[in-house]
This record gives sequence, structure tokens and C-alpha cells, in this order.
Amino acid sequence: MQSEDPISIDQTSPALEVAVYQISGELQDSALWIDHVNQLLQKVPGFMSRVVHRSLSSKSTWMDLIQWDSPKSAALSRKAFSNGALKQLHDTFVTSVELRKQFRPYLQCGMPPNLPLEKTIELAVYRVQPGLGESYTKVFDKMHKVLQSHPSFLYRQCGKALVEAQWYMDYIFWEDSASHSLASFERRPEMKAFFDMIYDVPYFHHFRIVPENQSYSFGGFI
Repeated sequence: MQSEDPISIDQTSPALEVAVYQISGELQDSALWIDHVNQLLQKVPGFMSRVVHRSLSSKSTWMDLIQWDSPKSAALSRKAFSNGALKQLHDTFVTSVELRKQFRPYLQCGMPPNLPLEKTIELAVYRVQPGLGESYTKVFDKMHKVLQSHPSFLYRQCGKALVEAQWYMDYIFWEDSASHSLASFERRPEMKAFFDMIYDVPYFHHFRIVPENQSYSFGGFI
């Protein structure tokens, strides 16, 4: 059966993993937590980079954006979190996982500044209506041009889910937290046409890169 997904997946290119989770209140040293996880991830085959974020509205909500060298490595990485040192660290400090999905990057636009710790980052994970085909791509392209004209827009990375059909992600840098967000352009016809194609938005939140993230890197996907 032919796939309905409008964006094809290259199985040889890097993959992105997004994980949003709640950290225990007992965690006092953010730098130690970040460094410890990074050291363990370095031992996982296919690991390339990790960027750590913290919610703007909740100190206990964190987000990891991890780059793997291929969709195969991303899929196999789940075994590393199911046993051994990574599982022990996870069970000790992570109280719940709100979101964990893996994506194939298919669009990059703009260039985030070096160590943009003060910038607002918007993460949206959504599903589009089934059976859209090329019509989704055309509407997406028009919406993207409008989004680029926003005065606070800095950078956008989009991803297509590796497994679930119709799942996508948006990872957007905004200059400030006062005038950011796709919602500020909802009345534009290009934006409305795009929103009409969305089935639901299970996750939408705002973050900043944590200052303790000394190993900050966007790897090769930017």
C-alpha cells in the first residue's frame, strides 16, 4: 500500500529525538545531571548531539533534543534507556515522560545565534488529516513564507515522525517571548489553511536552553 505521508523519509540521514519529561524536585545540580547523561549517551552507538531545555512555565519540565546518525540508530537507542546506567539514572530523577518521539528533519530555515540561551523556543508536535498528499506540501510552503516574515522569527526546524503516519514537529526560535508563536498569525489565510489541515496538537510548549548546558551543540542538522 502506498504511504499517504506527504514527506518521504530518508533512512540514511540523521534523525531527531524529542523527549519532554518531569524532573524530581531532589535534583539540585543541573550541570551535573546534564553532564552525567551526556557521558552515558556518548557510549550509545549513533549518538551525535544533545541540546537540553527547560520550560518557561515549569522548573520541573525539561526537554531534550537529541540527534542520532540515522533512523536505525534512533530506533535502537530505546534499548539503552530500558536497561543499564541510563535506565537507573532515568528511574532516579525522572518522575514522568510527557512526550518521546523520533523524527526525520525535512526543513531548516534561518540560523539561530550562538548559545541562544535567552531566546524563546516553541515546540509543537501535531498530526495532520489523513490523505492530504501533495496538498499539504503546497499549503505548508505558503504558511512557511508567512511565518518567515514575522519580526521575531529566527529559526525553524521541522520533522516528520519516523514511525507514526501524519505526525510532525515544529521547533522554532523566537527573538523574545512577547511576540512569538504561530498563534499571532492565525488570521492570515495562509495560516488558517495550514491549521485546517491539522487533526490535533497533542503537545505545544515553550522552552529555553538551560545555561548549564555547557556541551550545547546542534550537531549537523543545522
